[in-house]
Amino acid sequence: GTGSLIGTSNCTASQRLYIGSDLIATCNGNGPGADVSFSVLVTAGGYNPVSVTPASPSVCGSGSFSFTATASPSSGASFNWYNVPIGGTSLNNTATYTTPSISTTTTYYVAATYASASPAYTTVRRAVTATVNPLPTLVLSSGTASQTVCSTSNIVNTVYTWGGGATNVNVTGLPAGLSSTIDTSTKTVTISGTPTASGTYTITTTGQGAPCTAVALSGTITRNLASTIVLTSGTQNPTVCQGTAIPSTVYTFGGSATGVTVSGLPAGLTSAISGSTITISGTPTASGTYTITTTGHTAPCTAATISGIVTRNLTSTIVFTSGTQNPTVCQGTAIPSTVYTFGGSATGVTVSGLPAGLTSTISGSAITISGTPTASGTYTITTTGHT
Repeated sequence: GTGSLIGTSNCTASQRLYIGSDLIATCNGNGPGADVSFSVLVTAGGYNPVSVTPASPSVCGSGSFSFTATASPSSGASFNWYNVPIGGTSLNNTATYTTPSISTTTTYYVAATYASASPAYTTVRRAVTATVNPLPTLVLSSGTASQTVCSTSNIVNTVYTWGGGATNVNVTGLPAGLSSTIDTSTKTVTISGTPTASGTYTITTTGQGAPCTAVALSGTITRNLASTIVLTSGTQNPTVCQGTAIPSTVYTFGGSATGVTVSGLPAGLTSAISGSTITISGTPTASGTYTITTTGHTAPCTAATISGIVTRNLTSTIVFTSGTQNPTVCQGTAIPSTVYTFGGSATGVTVSGLPAGLTSTISGSAITISGTPTASGTYTITTTGHT
């Protein structure tokens, strides 16, 4: 109405008048008789009878809003909507206003006009904010989300970048051996490490304003076992004498290996596979290096190899070449010159027990026994230098 508030005594500017929790007026300090008409109070902003629903709406990314204004008293009130607090052009002149689609937070204003009041007046504008929360974003910046690696190998470092309305991320389901490093200054999370198991991890944004919902990205890590082959028993690098068998040598393969191949096996040796083992055995007729290579591995794993060196040394030999090995002579008579030839791995010989009067002479790979014995006896020639 058009009633007035009348002061009956002096008041100060610190004294205020409320209706409920709404500030109606502040004393102007003019003492008894100071009054302010209701319409002036409303226009001056001391009391705003206009309310808006919804009071604080929000959307994600972009959208339109529908507001409804009410006034007290409702009778005789008409409404105008604006996008500025003072002045400007009316956007709509009904109680309900639907905004155009907006992508940034915008404040709108509505005022009620009482044209039939005496005097007519318009309220101050009631503000209502249409909040547009930015969509959260999450993208793969570098690396590979889904990777297959061989056991003991690192994954390629994988970086994700978040933005928009997201303020951070959560990482869940990370396979054992991997770690995540979050850098809030660059808004990135890095997945790195050496997985000890396969698995799928998920990165989820946090901090986005309602009604926006989290964005999630997943990555799958597949860890394949490396192929292995190890010496189980026997001798990997045996050295044997000519005509002697090597100790049976057993290797065991595993991991992702399903079989093996053998190359370079010296003549005389054989390989036999049984289950997850391979046995090298036999009597070598030559020296050489063999290699065992696994097969059946799963990429990116590669074959495993192991090598063995077989060394076959020649036996020492000595043979009667000419003369008489067991001569019988009369006293004072020389024996026929007797020649022995040594070979194989022998590089020399020694003679023991040579009867008095006889001598031994070595030339190259031959030794000659000669002379006139003054006694009977048995001599022995022994090779030296064998391997």
